[in-house]
Order: sequence, then structure tokens, then C-alpha cells
Amino acid sequence: MCRIVQSKLPEAVLGLLPGTLVALPIEDRAMLFLREDEWGLKKYADRCPAELRLCTWDIDAVLLIVLLLRLARTDLTTFEFWIDAGSPGGVRVLQDLAAQPRIDVHLVTDRIARSFRLKNVLRSQAQDLLNVVRSRNAWRPEQFDAVRARICQLYPTAHTLWWSGQ
Repeated sequence: MCRIVQSKLPEAVLGLLPGTLVALPIEDRAMLFLREDEWGLKKYADRCPAELRLCTWDIDAVLLIVLLLRLARTDLTTFEFWIDAGSPGGVRVLQDLAAQPRIDVHLVTDRIARSFRLKNVLRSQAQDLLNVVRSRNAWRPEQFDAVRARICQLYPTAHTLWWSGQ
């Protein structure tokens, strides 16, 4: 992982609760923003390892995708972002993940406190998921929410999602 030049902080990130991960398509790239408070930033060493994973479930004609970010190789610093590939925003995130060779990760308080650039290990999986999405009819947001609720009952935390093996 290497440091990168800090980008401008999107306003949508400022309203997030500490410990929330979001993937936003910005300038033809999916960027990850992890909202923290000043105390929360102290959990991460200057060069903490970072891992990315996509977990998927295909249930009731809904393709459920969760992007996971794991910092410092610990369960307590594993974060999730659910991608609704039935929505234009979710498709855009997948398209960007399939196209870009690197992913920018920003740790955010009321400003971008730290930024890292990771090798995009999700590219081929994101492309495969796009192919699946293109081959089927879109689902309604309430279908996505219902399937997500079922998965959240089985895997109630980001670290249980990480270890789910999906």
C-alpha cells in the first residue's frame, strides 16, 4: 500500500457515522471512503495492511454484493459496503471496479486524514458480476433490501461477512 495525493472530500461522506465505509464513483473511478473520528484513526498504523474482497449471494433473482475492506488484518477493522447492482449507482461502482487497476482508499474525519492506493484485486470478479447483472432483469430496491436483511441475519457484522467464504 502506498500513500497518494489527497482528493477532495465529497459532501456525502461528511454525514456518515464513524466506522462507515462507502464506495463512490468519482471521475470514472470507484473510491472508498472510511468515515472515522479522530480517536478511531489511532487504530491504524501509518502503513497498516489493507485487503479487499467482494462477497456475493444470488437469492430470489437478486444478486447481492458486498465490498469488504479489512485494515490491519483484524476483525475489528473490517468494514462493509453493500452494492445494489440493480440500481444505476451500483452498476457504476461495479463498472469502475472492473476498469481501474488501483483503488483509492481515504480515511476521513471532517477532512481526508489519510489516503492510500491499493492494487485492485477485484477487477475480474467485478467484470464477471457485471456480466451476470447484464444477463438478467433488474430487481426492485425492496427486493434487494429483503435479501440483504436475510444475509445480515446470518452474518450480522462485517467480520462475519469476511469469514463467510462467499
